[in-house]
Amino acid sequence: IRNRSPRYAALTQPQPLKPAQIQQLLDDETCLLQYSIGEERSYLWFVTRNNIRPYTLPGRADIDKTINALLEVIKVHEPPLPSDNIQNRIATMRAAHVTYPKRAFDVSNILLKPVTARMGFKRIVIVADGLLQYLPFGALPVPSQANSKAASSSQPLAPLIANFEAVYEPSASVLALIRRDLRRTARSKP
Repeated sequence: IRNRSPRYAALTQPQPLKPAQIQQLLDDETCLLQYSIGEERSYLWFVTRNNIRPYTLPGRADIDKTINALLEVIKVHEPPLPSDNIQNRIATMRAAHVTYPKRAFDVSNILLKPVTARMGFKRIVIVADGLLQYLPFGALPVPSQANSKAASSSQPLAPLIANFEAVYEPSASVLALIRRDLRRTARSKP
């Protein structure tokens, strides 16, 4: 496949990049959050054009439990089924409205808090792993000391997307392919 259709092979079987190659993909206004979920511990790599910092996160069970709790709250906004009892649905939606800020903050505390102090960038590229791929990072509040008290109330905090451009990529290798194709397309235009 690589010989007959190198472009297709690059898309379906991207080759891992070296750290320096990933850094070259980023501009001065962009950072990359690369997550890797493991059984006993997970990892977050905070990558900028000039720096790479690793962080250790909890294992899969703890992360999945916290994310599933948030996703259950989010799922109440799916379209109702014809068999749904309207009164029960209203009660469920009200309860979700009350519990969402705390659950979102819990997830954010695990996944974003380690790098919050370093997130002085306009754009955040997120490469998620496992259940994190179903998580709307842009809707998560940005954790800080001031926000910890507010999270215990039912008032939602400002989401990540309010202050940052959140970009989701399946991998840094795919980001490299997209950038390469954009440059190739730009050169071929008259």
